[in-house]
Amino acid sequence: VFFIRSFFGIRKAFERSPIPARLLPLVGGAIVGLALIIFPHIAASGYDVMNTAFRGEMGGSLLLALVFVKILMTGVTLGSGGSGGVFAPAMFIGVAFGGGFAELVNSVLPGTIGEPGSFALVGMGAFLAGATHAPMTAIFLVFELTRDYNAVLPAMITSVAATLVARRMMNDSIDTYELSERGLNLHAGQEAHILRKLYVRSLVSKDFEPIPESMPVTDFVRYVTNSHHMYFPVVNNEGELSGMVSLQDLRGVLLDSEAWPYVVVGELAHKEIRKVKLSDTLHDAMQVIATMGWEQVPVVDDETQKRVVGMLRRSDLQDFYQKRLLARELHG
Repeated sequence: VFFIRSFFGIRKAFERSPIPARLLPLVGGAIVGLALIIFPHIAASGYDVMNTAFRGEMGGSLLLALVFVKILMTGVTLGSGGSGGVFAPAMFIGVAFGGGFAELVNSVLPGTIGEPGSFALVGMGAFLAGATHAPMTAIFLVFELTRDYNAVLPAMITSVAATLVARRMMNDSIDTYELSERGLNLHAGQEAHILRKLYVRSLVSKDFEPIPESMPVTDFVRYVTNSHHMYFPVVNNEGELSGMVSLQDLRGVLLDSEAWPYVVVGELAHKEIRKVKLSDTLHDAMQVIATMGWEQVPVVDDETQKRVVGMLRRSDLQDFYQKRLLARELHG
């Protein structure tokens, strides 16, 4: 619950900030950079740190500190316009909390917990289930990681318990919280039905700027200076979607201007992206946007499913939905 509230609280703080939108990724990057100097463990997805915690080779104080730092820096990264999701951070935080708790108990009562790494694993499942309200996902993930049936029962108990407690404290998961804050209640059934009857083609924005993957970063930096967009679909020589790049992705190369002529946009782009088709429902598109953690996703044609025809923005989807819901309520 703290993770969800802090995540969206930080995002709102950035939205209300007087800092120009184009500079927000740089500000967020600077904050995260300072945190990385002190806690380099939070870099990227943190899988190496998680594996170390699984082996019980990290101190409890450090792990518990990483819990709070990772929560805050995840909010800063995504809230400032950075790209990424919340699934891997939720795993990291759960591992750090479970492992840190076990190490803390052992420091007070030595030998009480024989395998702190097991607590890290179970903590991952519990935290992930609590944040997403999806206990089965957490249980299957634990089993896939361990291939040990003995780990299923502890994961099942903690994941279900975490989900029940999280739902009791907050009705929404990290995927639905923002929608509820904007007045979109997906738990009522009627609202979800509205989204299932509408299609992406009714809301796709033609205001987008595809970027060739062969464009040098030098040209891209000059290009985005005169653009009002923050996200750009990347296309290959055939004009087919090959990835996505955001202003946040420039952060890593801005300080190394000498490398700009030798780096192309295709090297910065996210290749493993999700896209939506014109014929997809807005309900399905909502799930894709929530999973990616981005403010917009590329829309492709139905025939080839490779040619970009527009972008679907989270804000447009929410505004459109609210208007349809209000119209339905006014007309009974």
